[in-house]
Amino acid sequence: MHIIFDDVYRSCVIGRYKRDFTQKENHQGGYLRGCHKIYKVYALYGLLYQYKECDNFPDYDSVELLRLYNERLSKKGTQPRKYYNELIKRSPDRKCLLCHVGEASTLDHFLPKDIFPSLSISYNNLIPACDYCNRTKSKYYSLTKEQQLIHPLFDLFYNHNWLKATYSERDNVIYFDINYAPYTIEYARALFHVKKFGLLETYSAKSISLVKEIVGIAIDHDLSLSDVIEIKRRMLIRRSTSAAKSKYTIDLWKWLTLEALEASIVFMNNGKDIFGSISIFEMSSATYE
Repeated sequence: MHIIFDDVYRSCVIGRYKRDFTQKENHQGGYLRGCHKIYKVYALYGLLYQYKECDNFPDYDSVELLRLYNERLSKKGTQPRKYYNELIKRSPDRKCLLCHVGEASTLDHFLPKDIFPSLSISYNNLIPACDYCNRTKSKYYSLTKEQQLIHPLFDLFYNHNWLKATYSERDNVIYFDINYAPYTIEYARALFHVKKFGLLETYSAKSISLVKEIVGIAIDHDLSLSDVIEIKRRMLIRRSTSAAKSKYTIDLWKWLTLEALEASIVFMNNGKDIFGSISIFEMSSATYE
């Protein structure tokens, strides 16, 4: 399905009816198309913190612009809803493009629609997101370069390992950190993003589940940890051939976990003893009356 803005706009305004635009609708479409394109330029250069809502358009009507999204594009059963459903699929494995862990169940307005109504139906501004990230981000937008969230559609962070991981031999936990030089804009932005959504802690917790799984397979099938890690790596390689970006997004924490384990002599030699007796699931041991 090839999507262009004019088709989305026509669907939101006219839907299934066979009629031409009114003069006002035609002018409004040109205005929104211009905002859609200008936004992309700002996003490509990492300048969305400078983007301003252009509300001096003669027929500017924020209520109508929000209606195009709230009552048309996002509303189930409407003709334009097909575009909404297609946009959610822009993420590998239907994962949230903000945290790469949760299931993408909604579209988040990267620049909030209540403040930037002209971008309400711009698919450049619509990000597949999970409910948690959508609520956490809410109406946030940055006024400084350093506190911009990572834009998953236009920023270049997801072209390489923007995070790194280390296996701690002291407490047997994998810690994640930013893989940029401190005091750079990239470091500041990546750090702000992971703090906003609590990603370092989330990835650390998920990595330990993967470690337990690796150790369990090695013990149950009498394999070396190295063999199981290689099996897991081959599975990730297969996934990356289907979606190249997955290596640096939804699967990044898995890749980094495998690398961190292999880099630890202590784990490779003693991992079965360390994790073999640990419960696969972490649950409270509290009892209740």
